[in-house]
Amino acid sequence: MYENKTDSSIKIIFILSIFVAIISSVSIVFPALILGIFEDIPKYPEKIEIFEKGVLFYPFFLVNISSSIIAILYLKDKFPYEIKNVFQKLSKFDISKRQALSIVLIMIDVYAMFALQEVWTEDTWEDYNRTVKPRLENFSFEDILQPDGIPVSFLLGKTSMIIFGSYRVIPLIFSTALLFLTYWITIKITKKEISGIISMSVVLSSAVFQTYDTTITYPNFWIVFYLLSLIVMYRFWPLSPALFGIAIMAKPLPFLFLPMTFFFIYSIKISKRKKHFISLSYLGLIAVIVSNYILSKNEIVFNYDNHEFWSGFSTIATQFRFEPIITLSLIPIIIWMFIFSKKEKKKTMLVMFLITYMLLLAPIISGFTTYTNNVHRFIPLIIFFGVSIGLLFSIQPSNLSTVQRIDAVSPG
Repeated sequence: MYENKTDSSIKIIFILSIFVAIISSVSIVFPALILGIFEDIPKYPEKIEIFEKGVLFYPFFLVNISSSIIAILYLKDKFPYEIKNVFQKLSKFDISKRQALSIVLIMIDVYAMFALQEVWTEDTWEDYNRTVKPRLENFSFEDILQPDGIPVSFLLGKTSMIIFGSYRVIPLIFSTALLFLTYWITIKITKKEISGIISMSVVLSSAVFQTYDTTITYPNFWIVFYLLSLIVMYRFWPLSPALFGIAIMAKPLPFLFLPMTFFFIYSIKISKRKKHFISLSYLGLIAVIVSNYILSKNEIVFNYDNHEFWSGFSTIATQFRFEPIITLSLIPIIIWMFIFSKKEKKKTMLVMFLITYMLLLAPIISGFTTYTNNVHRFIPLIIFFGVSIGLLFSIQPSNLSTVQRIDAVSPG
């Protein structure tokens, strides 16, 4: 009964994931197609060719068609023995915790060595000179008690200037911590050290991550606190809602991450009693946040904009144009996670949900709020994508059992 329920959940999440991934990828192939079809009143007077090809048109089809062919061959068990053997060895390969930590420290040292060159320069973002810098210069530690704004970010920025003489040092420290947390959350999910290194490498190679890793205008403070709120559920869950609250104080966006948090609680391997306590603590936190918002007499403004909603599905094509690993392989990754879900149902279901929810946030934010889809808000998508690749390397495909039997009787 439980297995049937889990299988049905996986199928539902897979259908939703592949649907959202396809819509989000349409603009990679035809950049003007979505808005050209769904725009009731043209936003621009010029006639737009909706089937004009994007710059990644041919690479997109090459990667996705190749991946589909490989998936079909795998499902039909048509792989030669040599290829199956390679898959088996990759899925079984791992390293010790000491070796993994040594590699992680080397990667972080090399990264920090290059990133340190940026900390003694000022941000060039328009928002920095217009709003962030004046607020940092006028910030006092008493401001942390004020309900408005994002006091945690300004507190950390001011502290960075006082201690290091630069606003960018503590953002760099947090970005370094973000790399380690990516490794950590991956091994918590996959139970494999090599998977953590793979996911961390994906984030480290990201152009978006490297663009925002030292900025004080759009720092990664909130992402670090949010990931910590997930990781501590394994060991000391009472810290989780507190860290989530700090993440919101650094940037309000994590409040929209609550569905991901509750799905994470449902999916991870901890006792049901602990899951109930964590869920109740978050419900209490939500009640406090909503009550505080109502008492402050702030108005919640929802204003649906059809153009902005559908443009949200173009976020991957526009904002992630320098992230070919994500843009070209998003659909194949989801397909392969579903194929491997027979071996690791809850793990693949969790990661698919995290990726899909981040993709859906783009049209939700732009279509129902006054905020825009700035790319730094989707660094968690890069992290979860990295986790998905690490996860695929941790699962032994189910129909490789024939290889194991052959190896067992092979001489030598």
